[in-house]
Amino acid sequence: MFNAPLSSFFQNLLTLLVILLLSECNFYSKNESIKIKPIFKQKLFNLYIYPLFDSMDPFMLFWTFLIGIIVGVIGGISLVYRAAVSPLHHKIEKLSTEKQSLSTTYGKITEQFAPFMNNYPYSTKHFRFIGSPIDGIQFNENQILFVEFKTNKSKLTNTQNKIKKLVKERKIAWFEFRMK
Repeated sequence: MFNAPLSSFFQNLLTLLVILLLSECNFYSKNESIKIKPIFKQKLFNLYIYPLFDSMDPFMLFWTFLIGIIVGVIGGISLVYRAAVSPLHHKIEKLSTEKQSLSTTYGKITEQFAPFMNNYPYSTKHFRFIGSPIDGIQFNENQILFVEFKTNKSKLTNTQNKIKKLVKERKIAWFEFRMK
């Protein structure tokens, strides 16, 4: 599957990680001996690896160690993201949904009282609330107005835009239905 240098690289990386994490190691060189204490403070096994490190290129050892550090950092970041950021992301989505729901409720309440506000330009006696798809109809002496109240940055829905277009194109008719 791997070519020979790459395969030995991963084998050396795995060996180095096992050594650093689990064991008390004695590294032997031709001139000196280095003793490393285990990261986990238990002595699981004692490994003498003179043939492995004596034949390993120092640059290969450095790159193996460096890639191990990089893989560890990336793994740590992904664990932190899963443990901390992901729940926060779900909480933000939930708050956003609740905010949208409150905005909709505020808009519906405001629609009910808008004709009674001081700055409403027409007589409230001649306003009839419908609710959907438009908020109401204002009856004046010379005209009939379709009224839609909007709050903040809310926009007309597709249905409301179609109704607005039909009114502007004067495609309005009177229909009388008689029951017998």
